Amino acid sequence: ANQYAGRTIFTPKEIQSLYKRFKDLDVSGNDILEYEECLAVDELRANPFAPRICELFSEDGSGSLTFTNFLDMKSAFSKKASPEVRLLGG
Repeated sequence: ANQYAGRTIFTPKEIQSLYKRFKDLDVSGNDILEYEECLAVDELRANPFAPRICELFSEDGSGSLTFTNFLDMKSAFSKKASPEVRLLGG
């Protein structure tokens, strides 16, 4: 958690909680949220732009997220993020 704390707006404790959520969503167990798993993220479930948001935060445009991508996305949706970060998506 400490390795991510310096690059995100989250505390180590929040990062541990987010990692647990990431692992819960990772039904396939491959340490990557596949596109379909990404669509199950709380902030995206009712969002009509969810497919595009997943694609934007994935490294290759596939919509699949690593934990780092997941943190970037969660940062962009966080109320703790500055308006610039929320607008730009990380």
